[in-house]
Amino acid sequence: MNAVSESDHATPRDAGGPDENHRSYLFDIDDVRWLPHLRERGYAVLTNVLTPDDVATAKNLLWEDICGAYGVSCDNPSTLSKLSLPFHGIVASMAQTAGTWHIRGNANVHEAFSTIWDTSDLIASMDAIILWRSDSHHDTEGLHLDQNPFKKPYLDCIQGMVPLLPVTSDVGGLRVVPFSHTEEARTRFCERFPEYKYRGDFLYVDEDPLKPAVLLECGPGDLILWDSRTVHGGTVGPGVGPQSEQTPRICRMAITVALTPRAKASQKVLQLRRKGFENGISFNHCPHEAGTSTGTIQAKRKKGCKKFDLTESQLKVL
Repeated sequence: MNAVSESDHATPRDAGGPDENHRSYLFDIDDVRWLPHLRERGYAVLTNVLTPDDVATAKNLLWEDICGAYGVSCDNPSTLSKLSLPFHGIVASMAQTAGTWHIRGNANVHEAFSTIWDTSDLIASMDAIILWRSDSHHDTEGLHLDQNPFKKPYLDCIQGMVPLLPVTSDVGGLRVVPFSHTEEARTRFCERFPEYKYRGDFLYVDEDPLKPAVLLECGPGDLILWDSRTVHGGTVGPGVGPQSEQTPRICRMAITVALTPRAKASQKVLQLRRKGFENGISFNHCPHEAGTSTGTIQAKRKKGCKKFDLTESQLKVL
């Protein structure tokens, strides 16, 4: 696994770059303060939700499918040139693979979302993985909303992401704007962008120097959580790009995952989800919508990915 191992042992909690109160957003899953932080500020990060063994298993499963689908060798970084990625690194064609489902069925991931929604009967998003090559020019979708404040002012979805490599200021990762999910922020947004009333859920948002976004630096196996009403988006660090003199490697590998109550989904949506899984089709970040939101990147599982059966815990969230 040399193609990814060079960045496995970075120390994101000691990395440089701006943060909020020295990463006060990091919590143990048993720390009762994380849920109030998520509700009040619009985001939180739960540390070590996956064990090192779980992280290794997820990475190995993903790499098996990446190698099969793209002809890449895990032990030969020079073959990474065959890994043609979209500029934003969001790979929807890997949504229905054993590696992504390993995360969706994880007991601690399920526990976190059960705490949020006060129910254990949940369904999981089936959206994408994120892959960046250290030697490629990557850009991101920038700051945006995934929930239109005109049409959906209420809490509808808590999004999530599990990085399998360290998230550092040098590489980049997810940024969020604290408190941008509040009613006060929604009112300001609607006054500023009245034309967005007639658009879908995915909305671009300009940078506001008075309300800067925070890069959520964290470690492999942590669970990043944010309210869909929170302004968020990816950012690429200075250590990524053609100017990098490092040996080519995968420098960002993350799986997006969200769970919402099954009761939010109609029977039609539940049927579409099962059919989509069987056919290897990706959906979007919101489990109870079945990929109908604007901004959804729909794709089919690539040939070369291995067939797999869902475990009991994974079937539970289908």
